[in-house]
Amino acid sequence: MTDTAEPCAESDECGPAAGVLMALVPCTVTVAHRILDNAARAAGLPREIMARAVMSLRDDVCAPPGHDVTERAIRAEIERARTTTPAPPATAALFPSPFVLRQHVSQVRAARRRTLAAPEDPVRRAELENALYTLCVLTGRRGAHAALAAAEAYLAVNRLPGTGSAPAPA
Repeated sequence: MTDTAEPCAESDECGPAAGVLMALVPCTVTVAHRILDNAARAAGLPREIMARAVMSLRDDVCAPPGHDVTERAIRAEIERARTTTPAPPATAALFPSPFVLRQHVSQVRAARRRTLAAPEDPVRRAELENALYTLCVLTGRRGAHAALAAAEAYLAVNRLPGTGSAPAPA
């Protein structure tokens, strides 16, 4: 049995599971490994089994016996990761133009899709992490999930006319 106190190495089977978690939450690779470790600890299972459970959730494979415990632990940690980052007051952030923000949100969404399609690819995971980091900087949020939520809320309030046909601001 693997000790759940040590984090997964990027090269082992936890890497693809981290990629799936990065795309689902969204979050950085560090947070994805923390989610995996916390879920393994909560379920009392080795992180490698938890990583396989994450991959089976993504692939919609028949669940092994006892899978409901792993799935509950994973879902609880995902929810905790999405809600633990407090958002600063709405007036504290200075957002870029809606056009620029929409481009970056589109990049994040595309990177999430590509990472979910190929979670074993470290280039895809790095691309997603970079896109999420940029969105955090643009929105002034510390967590990737909070940054994406803030950007989407800002874009909903400041809708541009048309779909992608708006000219770039001067």
